[in-house]
Parts: sequence; structure tokens; C-alpha cells
Amino acid sequence: MAVDEHTRRVVHEWAAGSGGPEVADALMAMLPPFPASDLATRADLERMEAGLRTDMGGLRAELRGEMAELRGEMAELRAELRGEMVELRGDVRGMLPRLYAANLLGMIGVAGLVLAAANLA
Repeated sequence: MAVDEHTRRVVHEWAAGSGGPEVADALMAMLPPFPASDLATRADLERMEAGLRTDMGGLRAELRGEMAELRGEMAELRAELRGEMVELRGDVRGMLPRLYAANLLGMIGVAGLVLAAANLA
């Protein structure tokens, strides 16, 4: 039998008549303020748990997929960066002989100026 507000009032009046208003209030405080059909059962909780586990499994699989995708993108970026570093290394190695030659010519020019200045003095 579903306990509605009218039934709760009848029980309260009976308890107040039999045991007094304190007993009636205590009895009403022990009863849930909503129908018993609204209470969750163990089966309800087990169904909810199963649903949550399924959802978590799906999220876990989705996260693993996204992480694998990120690993792939990171590997691509790493390979691209390595290629660019190899290219830069080649560019720098190609520039070194010209830099050495320019520095050598500059040093010869400075040495010539120093010798010229020494001869003038």
C-alpha cells in the first residue's frame, strides 16, 4: 500500500491519540517523507553500477585511442624536427668554409695594417 499524505496524517493522529504528540512526531520523523517506491533498491544500485562501469570502460577506450593518436602526432613532429635539424646542420656546415675564409682574409688584412703601421713608425 502506498503511503500518501492523507495516510500519514491519519497515522499521526492515531499515534498522537495513543501515545501523545511527542510519540506521534517521533514516529513521523522515522518514516521517509516520500513514498517507499522512491527508495533505491540494491538492484537499482547494481544496475547503476553496471551502467557506470560500462560508461567508464567506453571513456577508457576513448582516452586510449586519443593517447595513441597523440603519440603518433608526437612521433611525426619528432621526425619533422629531426629533418629540420639535419637540414640546418648541413646549412651550417656549408657556411663554415666561407666563414673561415672570411675570417682568414680579415686576419690577413689586419696583420697587413699592423705591419704597415709598424713600418711607418
